[in-house]
Amino acid sequence: MRPAALSSRQPADRLLVRCIRGSLAWCAILSASVLPARAAAEVTYQSSCEVVDTARLESFGRDGQPAQVSHFSCRITGGPLDGAIVAGTNIWDMADKAGGTLLGSIAVAQRAGASVMYELRDVTRTLKTHNGHVVGWEAKSRGVYKAASGSAAALEGKTFNSIARFTGPRTYTISSTIND
Repeated sequence: MRPAALSSRQPADRLLVRCIRGSLAWCAILSASVLPARAAAEVTYQSSCEVVDTARLESFGRDGQPAQVSHFSCRITGGPLDGAIVAGTNIWDMADKAGGTLLGSIAVAQRAGASVMYELRDVTRTLKTHNGHVVGWEAKSRGVYKAASGSAAALEGKTFNSIARFTGPRTYTISSTIND
C-alpha cells in the first residue's frame, strides 16, 4: 500500500521521491524517459527597413527584361541581433508582374561584438491591391546565416524564415524566426 503523502503528489514529485530512495543511475534513466522534454523557445526578431537607393538594370532579367537593384538599411529589434544595423542589396527580375522574382539578396548585420552575413532564398513577393491599384506588397522568404562572429557566432549555418511587409514609400518591416 502506498503512503498517503505519495498518492496526492504530482507524477514528477512521485518520481523524485522514488529517485531519492533508489539508485542515482536508475533515476537518471527514468527521468530522461518519463519527464517531458522542455521545448526550445522560438527566437524571433523584427527589423524596420528603408530602401536607400534603387537602380534599373536594362536587359538584365529574363528575356531581356529590366531588373531592379535595391540597397536597403534596417535596424533589428529583439533576438540575438538586437540593436544591429543591416546594410544589404536585393536584385529583382521585374518581368514577373506579380511582384518580381528575387535574383539575389545579401546583407550584413552588425552591432558591437556581433556580425552576421545572411542570404535570402526562396522568396515569393505578392502585390497587394485595392480597387485595382497596387497599394503595397508582402514577401515570404527563407534565408541562411552564411557567416557569423562574436556573440552571434552560433547563428552561422542556421536558417530563418521571414515575412516582409510594405509600410509606406521606401519603407517596410520584416518579422524573422530563427530555425534550429
